Amino acid sequence: MKKILPIVLITFLASCRLDNTAVPSSTAFTGKWYKVNATLSGSTNNTSNAATNSVTTHFDHTDYIVFNADGTGEQLKGGVMSTFNYTKNSNTLTLNYPATANQSAAITIATIKYFYNNSLELVITYNTTANGVITVNTYDINYAKAS
Repeated sequence: MKKILPIVLITFLASCRLDNTAVPSSTAFTGKWYKVNATLSGSTNNTSNAATNSVTTHFDHTDYIVFNADGTGEQLKGGVMSTFNYTKNSNTLTLNYPATANQSAAITIATIKYFYNNSLELVITYNTTANGVITVNTYDINYAKAS
């Protein structure tokens, strides 16, 4: 019996696995994120003829977004600084940009496509209309966390 107990214990411990897919805490989300690249895709559907265009832009750590723990943030995009309030609910991120002297109030809803350690990918979908044609635009943005 004394020989069987250690064997059973070793077998039990060996069968346990560690889960390496840890979910980042909410504090991991806060901080400064540099824009690495972004792909803008537009799909136009006019009288059943669908066309898709896609353009990827790469960035050099000049554009960034900051998420503060208190639900506020700031974004530098193309040399223009904006402030916002945000809420995060599961994989949905809502950014509320108040009106300023330089911009109108706006709300952006993004889907968190990927978030782990130092990588964040957001997808923003919005519609534009020109000459009665509706275009569905998808903005897929990749960020790397500042060290």
